[in-house]
Amino acid sequence: MTRNPKPKPQAQRPMEQLLKPSEAALFLGVHANTLRSWRAAGTGPRFVQHTGRTIRYRISDLLDHREDAAA
Repeated sequence: MTRNPKPKPQAQRPMEQLLKPSEAALFLGVHANTLRSWRAAGTGPRFVQHTGRTIRYRISDLLDHREDAAA
């Protein structure tokens, strides 16, 4: 008889609202084209790419970017 170990509890990350690039730009106070340039350069806030053309931003990633830019 083999023992089945109990799975370790995983931290539950609350569902976070995803913003469109235009909403994220407004949140950061920059133009949407600035976000596009940052993505192309590999800089700027982290983003989520659902499909080839669908880009979204987590609010927590935008806040992290804002803190890093202020430092």
